[in-house]
Amino acid sequence: MTTSVPAAGEERLPALLASRWFLAAALAAAAAVQALGVDGWFVFDDPWFLASARRIAFWEYVRRAFDPAAVGSLPEFDRYRPLWLVWFRLQYEVFGLHGASYHVVAIALHLVTVVLVVKVARRLGLPAAHANLAGAIFAIHPAYSEAIAWVGGANRVVVAPPALASVLLWLAWVEAPRAGRLAGAGALFLVACLLHPSAVALVAVYPLLAWLHAGTGRASCGARVALFGGLPMLALGIVMAVVHAWVRIERPITEGFDLGWHIWANYGASFGMAAAPACTSSLGCYASPFREVAEGVLLAGSALFVAAAAATLLRWGVRSLPAVALLWFVVALAPDTTLVMGSFGRTMYLACVPFALWAAAVVPPAVNWCRHRWGGSVRYIVAALAAGAVAGSIAVSAHFVLLVRAAGRENVAFVHELREAHPVIPPGTLLVVEGAPANLTLFDDTRLQALVDVYYDGVTAASAARASDQPARPVIRFAFRP
Repeated sequence: MTTSVPAAGEERLPALLASRWFLAAALAAAAAVQALGVDGWFVFDDPWFLASARRIAFWEYVRRAFDPAAVGSLPEFDRYRPLWLVWFRLQYEVFGLHGASYHVVAIALHLVTVVLVVKVARRLGLPAAHANLAGAIFAIHPAYSEAIAWVGGANRVVVAPPALASVLLWLAWVEAPRAGRLAGAGALFLVACLLHPSAVALVAVYPLLAWLHAGTGRASCGARVALFGGLPMLALGIVMAVVHAWVRIERPITEGFDLGWHIWANYGASFGMAAAPACTSSLGCYASPFREVAEGVLLAGSALFVAAAAATLLRWGVRSLPAVALLWFVVALAPDTTLVMGSFGRTMYLACVPFALWAAAVVPPAVNWCRHRWGGSVRYIVAALAAGAVAGSIAVSAHFVLLVRAAGRENVAFVHELREAHPVIPPGTLLVVEGAPANLTLFDDTRLQALVDVYYDGVTAASAARASDQPARPVIRFAFRP
């Protein structure tokens, strides 16, 4: 079967969905949810980036960022993503320690990505209503809300605009081959790969999209031309994949990535977070009994997604937009499923683009099928479910954004009290912190140390629970009471 989208008239969506007002409302909702965390400051891994930006001269910083052998001197974390490091450093040069500005930039990039999702959907042949639906799904999906709210997590957001712009230019080239379009697609693909290794998976997506377009008659270039044009993209993708693999194998920092059975567990968790995002981590999100409930929802969502994927292949066939979007989704998840620690929603940002395309292509026909099978009253059930899904998505997204904000505000209070109590700390001093913010002492004290490095030179920081491991030296004790 070669139909890439449902036939005209197969399903009817409200006219409102095709209007710009619907897309504007989705953008406004996404911005409003993320605006809750604008004053949240820096959290989790952010102090690592801040400390290195403060300590290292700009051009030396850039040199280290692009040198694969220098992994470890900057916070790459077993990844080669030099442009992300440079992007963060440029923001640091402009914004300094004003965290709100970083958040505003991330929100703006997210909104740009939503618009690009709509454009990709239209280029792939989805009607305006379906394309806007894809944009809305992507705009308010809760799984990766933390990626936008967390400054360091925004590396997933920054990569999306060049990656999707590359896809758009590639599709334009397939439809009407011109050297400038192919060169632009390749250049943007390279930029995306240098921003984050997750973009490398696109090398498998380009031929899929060309194959899909050829099946719908939208491609003006033949198979040989598409194959020849795709060779530079393939070569570039192979080079970047080799570089990323070399960094992870030869320059491991955390040894957080590996091949093994955990990949399948991570895939299952990712499917669950995509279909039923009650939680944004396979490690859990809530205290009991809500933790167990959320885990059950993720498990049910994963099973539902697998069943829906099988139904998609049976209904539309392999050479169709829904099927290609599914395969794109699975391929896009691959780089991060090797993470030993588990699966995290924030890593799914770029992968959820094809998920949104798939959902927008299959949900309306499924609703129409139910309406014909069980009567017009189904529309009221669908409307109630849609309203519940929107409200739930916004509520869950807001919850996780506010959690990130709370951690950031705690760090602000910590720095304020520490600076008031000890404006100057002599180099060589051990600063023992009682009650240090939990987001800075996760696994170890390196985040706490990095934040202290932002304000003091030559001071060793340790949480009270780990201070006994430090060698003897002058000690200052600071008790933080949030």
